[in-house]
Amino acid sequence: MKGRLCIFRPRPLPTTFLDLKSIAILLAIAAITWPVVKWLKIPAGLLLGGMAISGVFYLTDTFHAPLPDWLAVPGFLTIGAMVGTRFGSVSLSQLARLAWISLLSLFVSMAVSLLAALIGWKLLGFSLGQTFLAYAPGGFETMVLLAFLFDLNPAFVAGHHLVRYLGLVIVAPAIILRLTRQKKT
Repeated sequence: MKGRLCIFRPRPLPTTFLDLKSIAILLAIAAITWPVVKWLKIPAGLLLGGMAISGVFYLTDTFHAPLPDWLAVPGFLTIGAMVGTRFGSVSLSQLARLAWISLLSLFVSMAVSLLAALIGWKLLGFSLGQTFLAYAPGGFETMVLLAFLFDLNPAFVAGHHLVRYLGLVIVAPAIILRLTRQKKT
C-alpha cells in the first residue's frame, strides 16, 4: 500500500467485552436520568440520553470494551425494527415519488461530508476515514460500529454524531417554531 492513500484499516474483532457490572452501571444511570430527559421533552430522549451517558463513560476512558454481542445485536435489531415501522404506512408509489429527492439529498450530504473530511484531514491532520465517518450522514450506531471495525477512533465518530443529533433536536424545533409563527402572521 506504499504511496496510496489508505483511509480504512480493518480492525481485529474485540476479544473482551463490557462486563455485567459496567452494563448494570450504565443501565442504572440511564434509569436515574430518564425522568430528567422526559421532563425536558427531548425527542427520542431515552435513546439520546443513553447515548450521552455511554458517550461520557467512553470519552472519559472509564469504559474501553464494546457491549457484548448478546446485548448489542438485540439492541440493533430493536432500533432497526422501530425505524422500519415508520415505513409501514408508505406505499410503493409514494416511495417511488420520493426516491429522486432522497437520492439528491444523499449525494449532497455525502459531498458536504467529504468536503468537511478533506478539510479536517488536510488542515488538522485527522484520519480521512475517521473524519468522513464523523461527518457522514447515517445512523449513529452504524457509524460507530464502522469506526470500531476499521480501527478508527469510535469516540471521535460518536462525539460528532451526538453533537449533530443534539443540534437537530435543539435547533430544528426552534426553526420550525419560528417558521410556523411567520406563516401565521
